[in-house]
Amino acid sequence: MDCPTCGAQLSQALSYCNRCGANLSLVKDQGGIKAHGKAVEDVMGSMIVTAIPILGIILGALVLMKKGHIADELGMAFVILSALTLLVLEVIFVGQLRRINKGVQEAGGTAQPKDFKTEELGSGSLRSLAAPVEPMPSVTEQTTRTLEPIYSEHKAD
Repeated sequence: MDCPTCGAQLSQALSYCNRCGANLSLVKDQGGIKAHGKAVEDVMGSMIVTAIPILGIILGALVLMKKGHIADELGMAFVILSALTLLVLEVIFVGQLRRINKGVQEAGGTAQPKDFKTEELGSGSLRSLAAPVEPMPSVTEQTTRTLEPIYSEHKAD
C-alpha cells in the first residue's frame, strides 16, 4: 500500500504514515482518496494532451502566415480561435481540479485538519525507567585507539 499524501511504501497494518503522518484509516475506510489522486492525474494528463497540440497548431499557423502561405487576416483569426479554445479547455480542467480538491477536503483526506488538536498525557500514565546497575561503557572505548605520531627525518639533498 502507498501513502496517498507522500507516496511512501507502507504495510497494510498501519493507521498513520511513518513518513508524513497522514491518517491512513481514511484510505482503508473510504478508499476514495486514492481514486481522487488518480482523478487529479487524469485531469492533469488531459490538460497536457490538449494544450500541446493546440499550441502546435497555433505555432504552425504563425509559421504559415510568416511564409505567406495563408492570408494574415485568416491566420490571425485561426490563431485567436485556437487560443480561445485552449483557454476554455484550461478553465474547464481547472474547474474539475477544484471540484476534485473540494471532494477530497469534504472526505477528510487532508493530512491534518485545520482544527487538529493534541492533548497531553495524564501524569498517572508516566513511568520511569529503572536506573542501570552499573554504568554502560561507551561503544567507542573498545573500538578506538590512540595514535602516536611517527617522526621521520628529512634528508636534504
